[in-house]
Amino acid sequence: MKALQDATKNSCGESYNDLLARTYLNIMDQGKSCTDSAALAAEVNNTVDKTKTVFFDDEVMEFFEENELIDPCSGEKISDMLKNEACANQKTLTMEALEEKLDGFDYIINNISNPRINCLWKKLMNSNNNVICEQISYYEGKTELNLKIFSQDLNGQNAITWFDDRDGQPYISFDEGISTKCDIEIIKTMIHESVHAGILNIVKGTHAAGWGINDVPELKNYYDNYSLWHHEYMAGAYFEELVSALKQYFGNEYTDLVYEAIMWKGLHNTTAYRALPQSKRNQIENIWDQFNNSTTCKKSCL
Repeated sequence: MKALQDATKNSCGESYNDLLARTYLNIMDQGKSCTDSAALAAEVNNTVDKTKTVFFDDEVMEFFEENELIDPCSGEKISDMLKNEACANQKTLTMEALEEKLDGFDYIINNISNPRINCLWKKLMNSNNNVICEQISYYEGKTELNLKIFSQDLNGQNAITWFDDRDGQPYISFDEGISTKCDIEIIKTMIHESVHAGILNIVKGTHAAGWGINDVPELKNYYDNYSLWHHEYMAGAYFEELVSALKQYFGNEYTDLVYEAIMWKGLHNTTAYRALPQSKRNQIENIWDQFNNSTTCKKSCL
């Protein structure tokens, strides 16, 4: 059957049902009819060597349709990575095999429903941002992290990050309302919350035997000595990395002072911020006001 041969030429990564449907369309495109779906199914079943042409079974396809899993460093979809591997190995990926493989990945499950927030998150992931990669994968081999992100109405709070003891993983939720903000403010929030998630993973996540916060002395110092230790650590020990991450994304679009000012927002109740000269804080807070009231700042993904 030529239609079947044509359909199976590029079937790598398809489910069997998808292959069947595409074969039917090929038949119709060739001006032929096939009213007997059972006969078509039998023809496909008898002709296709599934071990060589179909590399995701239907259960795996359904899983990836419902869950977008992203590598935190490359921004690549885990489904694409595994599909390429299955195609190269000429071996169908089953759900059981998928579950085993996912144990070896740090990944982000993207369930953001707001179109603009989702678009900007994907752009941040595709930028191979250093802080995102560090926080999610830096302790690879010592921690296992599967960060879940989504958006919802948080009544004006930009975002919240928490740890769910039931599944042993962190979550980030972005407020739907931030979708009206400037790009730089949204990207800052995403970087900021990713660091929260990384910290929670160190303190409460699934660890290799014997490994924990005591193995990260700088973070342990803030954990022991401050009540708001997440923000104190970010402002006192990790601030330069945060600013660099923002600049890495936007390049020379803004000045270094703007990058610093935007990143201080949310960390302004820390010891490090209060230690800045009043004149510097005035500069920073004036920049906050400019962006809060701006009608001309960059807003992409609209």
